[in-house]
Amino acid sequence: GVMTFAGTSAKKAPEGQPSLQCEDASIADMLKRQLQEKVDLTGAYIFSFDPVDLSYAPEIAQVMLMRQQAEALVDARRVIVS
Repeated sequence: GVMTFAGTSAKKAPEGQPSLQCEDASIADMLKRQLQEKVDLTGAYIFSFDPVDLSYAPEIAQVMLMRQQAEALVDARRVIVS
């Protein structure tokens, strides 16, 4: 479902690649189709699915922050060496 998709999709991806961080129509369409499958039996129709906020569990957010900080440090060292 939606949580499985979010868990296996990249939040950040190289430019031109779909990611959860950018507003990519293909991701919204995929999420809309998955949700539609879940509600088909009810007769409901999903017109759109537009994620507006992506939040992680605190322990995951902490690890991601540490990774970002480490990447920033490596990038800064590259600039200093260059």
